[in-house]
Amino acid sequence: MLILQKFSFFILLIHIINVFSNKKSIVFQESLDDDAYYDGDQQEPVHVNLLQTIDCSNQCPPYWTEPILQQKQTLVYPTSAFVSLKCPYNAKPKAKITWFKDEQIFSPELFELFSIDDMYLNISKITMYETGMYTCTIENSLGKISRSFQLVVQGRSLDRPVFISKPTNLTRYEGDNVTFECLFYSDSSPFIQWFVQRKSIKNIYRNEQYNELEFLKEYNPHTMSEDEVKLLTIKRLQRNDTGVYLCRVLNEYGFNDLIHHLTVLPDYERPLLLQNISPNKRHYISNRLSDELMILIGCIIGILLFAFIFFLIYHFRNEKSLQQTLLATRILATRGISNLKNNQLYRSDIDPKTKKHLMEDNCHHCPAEGTISTIISSYYDDQCEFSRENLAVGHLIGKGAFGLVYQGVAKGINSKEKVTTVAIKTVRDDATPEEVENLLKELSVMKMVGKHINIISFLGCCTKGGQVMLIVEYAKYGNLRDYLRRKRPPAHALSGLYESPSDTDNNEQETIINDDDYVRSLTTIDLILFCLQVASGMEYLHSKKCIHRDLAARNVLLAENRICKIADFGFARDLTQTYYYRKQTDGRVPVKWMSPEALFDRKFSIKSDVWSYSVLAWEIMTYGGTPYPSIAAENMFDYLRDGNRMSQPINCPNEIFQMIESCWTFKESLRPTFTQICGSLRHYLYGSSPIDYSDLDYVDFPPISSPSMSDFASTTILPLSTSGIASDSNSHSHITTTATSSSSLS
Repeated sequence: MLILQKFSFFILLIHIINVFSNKKSIVFQESLDDDAYYDGDQQEPVHVNLLQTIDCSNQCPPYWTEPILQQKQTLVYPTSAFVSLKCPYNAKPKAKITWFKDEQIFSPELFELFSIDDMYLNISKITMYETGMYTCTIENSLGKISRSFQLVVQGRSLDRPVFISKPTNLTRYEGDNVTFECLFYSDSSPFIQWFVQRKSIKNIYRNEQYNELEFLKEYNPHTMSEDEVKLLTIKRLQRNDTGVYLCRVLNEYGFNDLIHHLTVLPDYERPLLLQNISPNKRHYISNRLSDELMILIGCIIGILLFAFIFFLIYHFRNEKSLQQTLLATRILATRGISNLKNNQLYRSDIDPKTKKHLMEDNCHHCPAEGTISTIISSYYDDQCEFSRENLAVGHLIGKGAFGLVYQGVAKGINSKEKVTTVAIKTVRDDATPEEVENLLKELSVMKMVGKHINIISFLGCCTKGGQVMLIVEYAKYGNLRDYLRRKRPPAHALSGLYESPSDTDNNEQETIINDDDYVRSLTTIDLILFCLQVASGMEYLHSKKCIHRDLAARNVLLAENRICKIADFGFARDLTQTYYYRKQTDGRVPVKWMSPEALFDRKFSIKSDVWSYSVLAWEIMTYGGTPYPSIAAENMFDYLRDGNRMSQPINCPNEIFQMIESCWTFKESLRPTFTQICGSLRHYLYGSSPIDYSDLDYVDFPPISSPSMSDFASTTILPLSTSGIASDSNSHSHITTTATSSSSLS
């Protein structure tokens, strides 16, 4: 009794000391469910799971490794915030963690905004649709624990739409119905469109650009509800419904694409389901199928036997004629290129009967007599010819629809160096005479153009004794478009303007190059200097009365010290006799880079190159963006005629974009010259903030040491204003999507 009185007195003394010191106290009391503590300023108990001391050296049930203030915790976040929900635990054997949302099993890895990192559930850029109850359950064979988070999101989400639906890859049969879903989150008013790109079954799984999109339907509040357009139903499928179906959802902050793949197989390939058929009928169907199969096999064997007999009769009847064809083909293929005597074929090697036979058979797959050799001889120049013995062809560095580019080494091609690294351009093994002639035309244009720091230099060629090879200077960093994309800052990587490097159009040149230029990232000044260098090269090219016709970032190479080199002159034309060139033949053309008069009238001039240059400048200022990404090639002329143009890139100065807009004037006579463009760019660089350009002396403009207006005395400066821009460029639109255009002319 005395001991109990002393203990009570001791407790009372501690309480009096705490009251007088005015400090908060925590008093632990027993609870049937959890331990709890009282805050001195609170009336209600706050439950807490105290850390447990558990020996987990062998086995133990799951337990929390950090204090858990509440079993159900309420969290309030603004929209677009980053949220991390943590369930810190330990267990042995290893426990399985399962996440629930609103009491339903939740798979975060299936959603774009969610990710799991061990015991964390991370949500990036939350929206109001992420509001809900999230529960983590940790369980092993010895026990289970759980905790919950009531997540409340306040405010509107300032982000592009986020998809709930996932991409699908479906296989259906002719006559079936199919429905695609396009469910999404968007706080701002959405605009929904459906497109299809019809493709053959053999090509449907290739990783290609979606550049032939066919519009299906879009959200129209007057004719349908928003829920209706979220579903795309196709009834009574046909084989040509095979393809890629794209749902595009746009709001004021951007857009997102959801891709569905569909393969439609013939109805006769549909598997026969027998599980609901009685055994007797199954036996009957099985026997009937066996009989039909035997009949089908017999018919096939009969047809093959008849075809074989017919082939034997035809073969022996025309044996002599076939031998003559093979002889003529052998002579033309082997001697038509290599056995040249004074640049002419030994025509006497082909007897008159064989010649007549070839003409009657109209052998399109064999080279016409003397065609390739005659083409080569007409372009032959002994002064440019380089010995094949001194040329070593290395690895492939680029390829396109019309040729291949290899890195190589040339001995003695440059008088200053014993051995020079070069680029070697040639045609494919199965090249047509027209493709060989295009390469020779490019050779001829490069010889005529001569030397300039911003034009790829022609070093020599090999036209005798083998495949035609064009030898030019080697550009270390490959083409400018791919270089810009490799140097793109993260902010641009999120934009819909850009396509994945793996999705490059197969018709465009693919550059295989390693970029070891890690000195620094690109600045706006660097981009403007790229524009200036290309304009300087085009100014020189036009002074030689030559138009390029295919000016784009993919056709500009980047050499040491980031020097731009205009390349790919295969479609350039000489304007010595006239001021414009009218294209006479059909073929693939770079629609997105072409001026209206080139699109509609096939009329190419210096001013059409100016238009193409402005699209290239837009590519540069967007770090390799895709021009007019949502506009189909066949709609480009109407789109431009209606006054639509691309919008100003984020980091593009107003003065530079005004210069670009002046090149987009519909009337060609109102567009500036390259001399004016160079003057405007130089004027902008000299008038910018005080930056040291002394290390940029490779650019073709006066030194920065003494900038004055006298430096520009010989250059007309284009006023950087929109006053000279025609009314057809007042309206601009820019819808971001993924599409590319062909880049080849014939």
